[in-house]
Amino acid sequence: MLRFKLPERKVSFQDIIRGEITFDTSLMGDLIIMKSDGRPSFHFAVVLDDIYMNITHVVRGEDHISNTPRHILLFEALGKEPPLFAHMAMTLGPDGSRLSKRHGATSLRELKNQGFLPEAVFNYLALLGWGTTEDKEVFTREELIGKFSLDRCKEGSAIFDLDKLTWLNGIYLQKTDMNRLVDLSLPFLQSAGLISEPVSQSILKYLGEIITILGERVKKLSDIPNAAGFFLKEEIAYDPAAIDKVLRKEGVNKTLQDLYDLLEKETDFSISRLEAVIRNYCTRQGLKTSSVFHPLRVAITGKTVGPGLFETLRLLGKEKVLHRLKSTLSL
Repeated sequence: MLRFKLPERKVSFQDIIRGEITFDTSLMGDLIIMKSDGRPSFHFAVVLDDIYMNITHVVRGEDHISNTPRHILLFEALGKEPPLFAHMAMTLGPDGSRLSKRHGATSLRELKNQGFLPEAVFNYLALLGWGTTEDKEVFTREELIGKFSLDRCKEGSAIFDLDKLTWLNGIYLQKTDMNRLVDLSLPFLQSAGLISEPVSQSILKYLGEIITILGERVKKLSDIPNAAGFFLKEEIAYDPAAIDKVLRKEGVNKTLQDLYDLLEKETDFSISRLEAVIRNYCTRQGLKTSSVFHPLRVAITGKTVGPGLFETLRLLGKEKVLHRLKSTLSL
């Protein structure tokens, strides 16, 4: 084992983020630079690496502040000028504790697996412990590179908020080219068993239409299978709560049978025509639109919420809509 004898004096350095910091090395023990197995210690290795890589700025977490005077003395002992140091604040979980798996996805691989876009993650991570004078949170990569400066970094700890990242990712999804979005959604849809290889051009086009009408309901790529499943499945599962709350109401079966009879006669399954037919039915029967729209939505999707009703009817198509109405009537 080899130790570096620290000279007993005060060591000061100008931290780019925190200003001047001073340590008294007389309160520190001598530094191990070579271990008993002949391997260099972390402290010795990073200093040598910085020297041979011609590093000018060392940017690291604030938990390394106390290591800095030791590293400066090693640089001086080796006859080299120390680099400039900037110690970033630690990133904590929403509860103020050190970030860990219990706070959710905390690795880039896991974020990717959950369907976060790389540009959204890049944007969000750049805002942790750093900010601009602008009241703005969405930046392109080029904007961030142009605006970033270490002197705008904050001393206080940053909070990793998965909900905030999810919100930001939703914004990026809305801005993403649809062809790219469809391509990125394929692994999630295939993993859920909703589509299989080979994927035809007609399926790709259909997926684009589905994702378009889902709109802001999708915050992550991993949301797409659940949100889009009823479009892609032949048979759907009905939410038990929706059956009790919506489909079991008095008069619902008659309403659904009437809608089946009306839609069976339609040759025009456009959004405007479907809306006109169904709204006219409500008027003729003296029914509130909600008493017709809600059971119809559950019947064709199995859910109580979703994208626009008439857009959904059009995209499902006449054959699938009639099949699901008939299935609902037999519940």
